[in-house]
Amino acid sequence: MSSWRLTKLANISHDSVRKFAAFASLPAMLSPAVTIRQAAAIPIRGSRMCLINSSSGRGWVIPKGHIEDGQSARETALQEAWEEAGLAGMLEANRVGSYRYEKKGNLYHVTVFLMRVTESAPVWPEDDRRERLWINALQATRYVQDPGLRRVLNLLSLRQSLSAVSDNSTRRERQPLIAGLS
Repeated sequence: MSSWRLTKLANISHDSVRKFAAFASLPAMLSPAVTIRQAAAIPIRGSRMCLINSSSGRGWVIPKGHIEDGQSARETALQEAWEEAGLAGMLEANRVGSYRYEKKGNLYHVTVFLMRVTESAPVWPEDDRRERLWINALQATRYVQDPGLRRVLNLLSLRQSLSAVSDNSTRRERQPLIAGLS
């Protein structure tokens, strides 16, 4: 084999290795370097849940936002419920779930809390661009497009259904089987 061919083969080989190395690291270069933490509230009043239109206006979501430095996830969830939906309330002690999504090359991790609504304001900070939709909580997944949020809502519905079944069976156990007996 001529030295020209050996040189060309060596160059191709080196060039191929360089291209392969660049290709192999491509997913790492394309994947988000930082996960952005967010918190959200699922506002509940009785058997109804409040959804708000997304910032793009193309779907229904729950109030959520970035967790700022020095702020807890719980504080952020309450703040976003007020700013985006004009709702105030009490968060349950524990989070109900979390989900991830990607947007504009960034990865977001959302911690979700259930909020029992105690106040609904007629005017709120983002009322010029946000609309509230009060729906039956069991039907929320019909309106929500984000798969991660849908999963959290399905788990919440299942939890509430199991709780209702448990409450009903407990009530039945306490009632006498035959009227007049105690």
